[in-house]
Amino acid sequence: KYLRDGSIILFHDLYLNSIEAFKRVTEILEAKGYVFVTVAQLMDLNSTTTTGKRYWGAYYHDK
Repeated sequence: KYLRDGSIILFHDLYLNSIEAFKRVTEILEAKGYVFVTVAQLMDLNSTTTTGKRYWGAYYHDK
């Protein structure tokens, strides 16, 4: 519902089926055209960061 370009998804491996759930979710999202990158790559692509600031995503904004 809230997923969009620049979203950060955090997974925890708290349960035995966490890895399988992660694999399934990533398969579904890749099929929809989403690409997975590291947080550092995402921030470099879509925004300018400020030291000490908390980020919930890195959304693209036309300048």
